[in-house]
Amino acid sequence: MLLGNDYRLLVGSLSDDRRLLHDRYISALAWSLMATGVIGLLFGFWYSRRGLAFLDAASTAGDRFRAGHLDERLPVTGRGDEYDRLAATLNHSFAEIERLVDSLRTATDALAHDLKTPLTRIRSRIELAALGGDQNDATSDMRGDLDALLRTIDDTLRLARAETTMASEFVPVDLTAIVIEAMELFEPLADDHGLNLTIETTPVTLGGVRSLLGQIVANLLDNAIKYTPPGGSIRVTLSRGLDGVTLAVADTGPGIPANQREHAMTRFARLDTSRHSEGSGLGLSIARVAARVHGASLTLSDNAPGLRAAVHFSKT
Repeated sequence: MLLGNDYRLLVGSLSDDRRLLHDRYISALAWSLMATGVIGLLFGFWYSRRGLAFLDAASTAGDRFRAGHLDERLPVTGRGDEYDRLAATLNHSFAEIERLVDSLRTATDALAHDLKTPLTRIRSRIELAALGGDQNDATSDMRGDLDALLRTIDDTLRLARAETTMASEFVPVDLTAIVIEAMELFEPLADDHGLNLTIETTPVTLGGVRSLLGQIVANLLDNAIKYTPPGGSIRVTLSRGLDGVTLAVADTGPGIPANQREHAMTRFARLDTSRHSEGSGLGLSIARVAARVHGASLTLSDNAPGLRAAVHFSKT
């Protein structure tokens, strides 16, 4: 403003307070955004780790449940959140499966026992009649049929017992000794069939049930001897690799077509549709269940010629 005589009036004010307020506002905004981001990252990391921990627990419980620990359950924290609800649902499913499996096993075991007792008595009476001189073709056929029924019942009982085996029953077992004992047991039978039986083993000790491991070896050997023609050969190998232990029984028989190998390992499966060959159709099923109980897998492959049945025990 001009005041005259070349004088001017200038009016001003200090802006330090406004600038200070602006700086503080920007600083507070930056720190709040940074704090929010850090808290969000930490919360997200914690929540994701919690989800992954639940998935790990569910996966471990599922593997143990599949391995035979039917009493396995997922932990419930009691928070009542979505993880607890999912865990409760899975535990209910596990409990229902356990109940159904126990019911089926009990019914199968009871039925097999109920059938075996009267059939054994009937066979005993036929034996007594034969000893008394009352022997004919009819009684011989009846005896053969009863023997086949009793073998089927025995195999059904073995299968039921194998399925009820728990990992808590495992003890260190010398698998090499089991294989050698089985070879000595089946060698005379192989000689009677005109077969060459060879073995190649390496020292192997693993956790398991001796009777079930012996059943695996016996069933695979019995199958190979049954279907290998005279003059053929059977080779049993027990080897250890980087990924575990493999027990293999290879023969030079007719083998099994690739599209029927999975079916051959199901219960009561008979590739001989006419049912003229002996057996209940449970041999490979029992071997497969016994292998599964031990965390192993049974696979059938071409031996060119013949069949190669291999049980692979994964390294633990």
